[in-house]
Amino acid sequence: MKSSLSISKLTNRTPNKKIPKKIHRPFLGLVVCFASGIYLSRMFPVSMSINIIVAMILTGLCVVCFSRARLSTWIILMLYVCMGTIYTNGYQQLAKEDISKVAKYYYGEQVQLEGVVGHDLKVVNFFNGQKTSFTLNVKKMQTQWGWKKKKGKVLVNVFQKLQANYGDTIVIEGKLHRPFEFSKDKSFSYLDYLKRRGIRWVLTAKKNALIEVKSQESHFNVLTTLLNFRGSLEQRFDHALTKNESAIMQALLLGKRSDIPRHIKELFEKTGTIHILAISGLHVGFVAAFFIMLLKPFPVSRKIQLCLGAILLIAYCLMTGARPSVVRATVMTVIVLISLLMERHTNLLNTLSCAAFCLLLINPFYLFDVGYQLSFCCVLSIVCINPLVMKVLVFLCKGNVSKKGQWILQSFSVSLSVWIGIIALIGYYFQIITPITVFINIIIIPFIPVLLALGFGLLLTSFFLPICTVFFAMCLKITLNLMVAIIFLAAKVPGAFFNVYFVSYWGVIAYYSVLIVILFLIYQRCHIYDDTRNYEKFS
Repeated sequence: MKSSLSISKLTNRTPNKKIPKKIHRPFLGLVVCFASGIYLSRMFPVSMSINIIVAMILTGLCVVCFSRARLSTWIILMLYVCMGTIYTNGYQQLAKEDISKVAKYYYGEQVQLEGVVGHDLKVVNFFNGQKTSFTLNVKKMQTQWGWKKKKGKVLVNVFQKLQANYGDTIVIEGKLHRPFEFSKDKSFSYLDYLKRRGIRWVLTAKKNALIEVKSQESHFNVLTTLLNFRGSLEQRFDHALTKNESAIMQALLLGKRSDIPRHIKELFEKTGTIHILAISGLHVGFVAAFFIMLLKPFPVSRKIQLCLGAILLIAYCLMTGARPSVVRATVMTVIVLISLLMERHTNLLNTLSCAAFCLLLINPFYLFDVGYQLSFCCVLSIVCINPLVMKVLVFLCKGNVSKKGQWILQSFSVSLSVWIGIIALIGYYFQIITPITVFINIIIIPFIPVLLALGFGLLLTSFFLPICTVFFAMCLKITLNLMVAIIFLAAKVPGAFFNVYFVSYWGVIAYYSVLIVILFLIYQRCHIYDDTRNYEKFS
């Protein structure tokens, strides 16, 4: 007893106090190394056999050095890098019957393909007619030796009315050719974009081409049902709102942005608020809360409500097109719901890493997708940069801030942090810098939950209480026009935006390298300060 008291006096600590536990983020190292392997496999292509040999050597070293914790950790991280290269090489391997292996022999010729219509079917006005585009999952191909089984994907452009939906099996005639590189911008390649989706050839069917719907989707299919339901929701917006208002609401709630007029898109781009029109974390979080609220009146336990909420959220993700930003937000929200179900705490950075890893498993080439990069950079900026910016702002205000002032300060801090985090990517991909976005987001972001709530109200009343739909439609019209008017005025402010054409690929890498080093040094100093403060606190 005396010895324990003497030790506590010598260390100047109370024996009953507990030192905070270290936070573990297992997915962070995994996704960084896995993504590095994907990047290296593209920049420095190496054969699959060499990658497998390296992986086997690393596995053996890991077993031998298992007792040495630090050394084995570094070997495991290197193994994750190797796994990324192997997975990417395997993902690029074409099947023996893939259509890409024989399509070059039919270049520019009329061919007939049989396949299943993909879910990305789009109809747009094209001069005096219509153009329908979709992905065809090829099953058969007409050759000089008859119909042969084939696999793979082909992008189909049809310049006539197509009476087909997702899941239908069709026979279509057209000319096979390589995709055209429409953009002269070096930061974006349409060819690479299609290749990341597994598409290497395009089939163009003219007005008089043969198109036959061989069999329609008859059995129950979840995705078909969700897409048909989305179509009915789009019609309800079209019926209650004007064309432009309906297009914005469909983008906000249903993930369909193709109907938004170009001049409205330009307003959002010039003010840096284009992210509002893409379903992201804010939208998905509100939708999840809405689903949970709808389930509250039902006589079921909280655990069942959380499980049903997660299922509905996954269905919403599929219905809206499952873009990278939507999948990222959905995975993170589902993990939060599971943690509430299991009564466990979550770490935001670890949850974000888990979402990034899941997306890379679906398609490793998401790493080079603009939407994927911007989506994760935004959240990383909020997690890593926002706390530092907030500390600086509070210090400048000398801590004398009211509750309303704190909300404004926090909103400004988040907006500024995200702008710092994505400014290089925006400049590289879109050749524009928008300083006004730091201020306009504080005004515009509060519109989103209001619009989503009114949108849900309009859809629900259109099903169950049509007489009340007019009220929600009028409120939506007023709110939408007010938001667009504010964005229009913001775009007219001098210096709101300016075009840049000097941001290069290596410039982006240099910017983020310097930013990471600065953040690391600041956090290292803050960590030392926190350790000192904790020591004083426990002493």
